[in-house]
Amino acid sequence: MAANAAYSIDYANEITKLDPQLFSPQRLSIRVQSQMHARSIVIRLIGHQCMIFSLFVHHLRLQVNKEASTRIGIIGGGRVGVEICQILLMNAWPAHLIAISTRQPQDLRWMARVDERVSRYYDNAKLVDESDILILAMPPSQLTSVGIQIKHTLGQATCAKLVISVLAGVELEKVCKVCACSFAIHTRVHPSLVDTIDSSTIDGFKHGATHWAYKNSSGLRDLCFRYEQLAQRLYLKEPRLSTIQTLLGPSPSIPFIWTHQITLTQQIFSSGIDQLDVPYQDKQY
Repeated sequence: MAANAAYSIDYANEITKLDPQLFSPQRLSIRVQSQMHARSIVIRLIGHQCMIFSLFVHHLRLQVNKEASTRIGIIGGGRVGVEICQILLMNAWPAHLIAISTRQPQDLRWMARVDERVSRYYDNAKLVDESDILILAMPPSQLTSVGIQIKHTLGQATCAKLVISVLAGVELEKVCKVCACSFAIHTRVHPSLVDTIDSSTIDGFKHGATHWAYKNSSGLRDLCFRYEQLAQRLYLKEPRLSTIQTLLGPSPSIPFIWTHQITLTQQIFSSGIDQLDVPYQDKQY
């Protein structure tokens, strides 16, 4: 009994000694709140940039075949991958044209938020085979192992798949080398602009395009060239002209439910690129 008494705790008395802040609705410090706010906005901007780049690919494919459907595969089922998937769905990308490959396809922490119509794999190679666009949203430390699984498909001479990397701190050249891919682009969020965004009024397409184009004229030029290479692989008759019109406007007149979004992006990109950096149509086309 004495031993039990020595370890007994008067909870009614002890609880009054706890810091009242522990029971407040918001327990995060001001600094941590700011970091969490910035991270949330960054992920949303990245998701909308993935949507923008996917729209460009789909637009080019429609110029080849007006009945074309464009399939998107996401490697990574954590917070970033799931948020990208949610943004695609929110902007009317068909759920049956989206798939996620993750080591834990039934993970309730994040995957439970994903529409049941979105295919879930534990097979990166299969995902790449069945996708026209591949989004790398796994932790950067997994790039090498993922690359081993997918480089066979991406390295084929006839491959016309675009790789979108959202991997923080990983250069695009490394992604291309590890994954053996010909067409790869990366998302871009400018740190100095994040604090100016109000999360309650954020316009994903406008802010996403603005962040990518901000002081990035040479990057926009490179983006045009990468899409031109993809257009050539898709066998468009005038790949450079089609690319410039798709990315910078005006777009060819084809049925497109995302006309407003792509027009807004074209306006931002065309105003962000220096006139000297525009890759004008070459005579060979």
